[in-house]
Amino acid sequence: MRKKNIKILLAGLLGAALTLPMGQALPAMAAATGGTPDSPAEACFSKTLMVPAGVDDPASGSFAFQWSKAELDGNTSDAGLLPDLPAISLDPLAGDASPETVGGSLAYSVSSPNIVAGVTFPQPGIYTYGLKEAQGYSGSLPSTDSIRYSAAEYKVMVQVALAGDGSTYVENIVVDQAKGDGGSPGDGKTAPDPDGSTPEANPFTFTNGYVRTGGGTTPGGQEGVLELSKRIANKWTGAAPGGVATSFPFGIAVTKAASEVGDPTYHYETFDSDGTSTGAGTISFAAGAATATASITLKEGEYAVFKDFPVGTAYTVTENGGTVLPNYNTSYEVTDPAGTATTVTGMATGSRTIADSTGAYGVACTNRYYSTEVPTGIVMDSLPFLGLIAVALSGAAAFVIARRRRARDASGS
Repeated sequence: MRKKNIKILLAGLLGAALTLPMGQALPAMAAATGGTPDSPAEACFSKTLMVPAGVDDPASGSFAFQWSKAELDGNTSDAGLLPDLPAISLDPLAGDASPETVGGSLAYSVSSPNIVAGVTFPQPGIYTYGLKEAQGYSGSLPSTDSIRYSAAEYKVMVQVALAGDGSTYVENIVVDQAKGDGGSPGDGKTAPDPDGSTPEANPFTFTNGYVRTGGGTTPGGQEGVLELSKRIANKWTGAAPGGVATSFPFGIAVTKAASEVGDPTYHYETFDSDGTSTGAGTISFAAGAATATASITLKEGEYAVFKDFPVGTAYTVTENGGTVLPNYNTSYEVTDPAGTATTVTGMATGSRTIADSTGAYGVACTNRYYSTEVPTGIVMDSLPFLGLIAVALSGAAAFVIARRRRARDASGS
């Protein structure tokens, strides 16, 4: 009885003659669009394609979307009674001439038509559909380019009421985000854009990333995007400090480009001074994280090649956790694909961005070893004793000189 009273109250507030089966609750109206028989409710979703700076020739193409029929008035067995919703495909690059800049990427956004345009619903009730993006792109992508597809999923609830003349109309549309673009749990119910006028601000949206991964031949002769190498300027054989067998720890912090939708995994491989592979590893992003890290140890002449950092990826290389190495001076030479070199002194490179896909980047870390030993070969621990001997010798010399002076004075008198 209480449920029936609540339904009657809500129906009165909405001012509609909607008849619902017993036990069927209305969706949350805070996240809905309102409609009348003369002006039925409408809803649009938006499509955004993130293109990183440095990619000025992305291949244009369309994205398609998939509707599924879920239930009628909460009954999955009646899903077959749901009418088809319009098939929709969208081309953000062709549809947005003035993209916004977001996190170093251009956000191309377009809006769909009204998702219930031209649809006749056979009876009052709540029609529930599922909506997700199809994993396909109509554009012709070059081998360096790929699309990171949205994993977002929505439940779309269309509330249909009965008009005074016996016809049906859409009274409300509620959207519930089940999954976000990266596949993590969604934000729940949200209010869709009713007319598609603000696609960049519509919470009912799918966001994809346009990814370009270039690279080329690294200084060590491998194929990849970035090479990190190790040099000791004044080396000698052995594992002693400054020797070629000394191992040096490095950390690399990677911030994914704004065009990276989801949680990517990047790959690297390590090589010895002869170019022989010595191992491989990955840099994986936790769910929703913007930055991931990896630890690598290199000796003189060894290097690591990062294979698949896309354009827009930022990185910072740090030696020894940023702690100054005793008896070493540290510097980096950072080169871009054009061969332009920048020298950085200190334990870290600072943040650098992969902005060009036409070749490989290089980061060469050089340590110069210096000794605290006195260059004469005198051991520091012997200096106090040598000082005493020097004082004694000075005293003896003074004594001899004094005696000679006294003797000379005596003979003169």
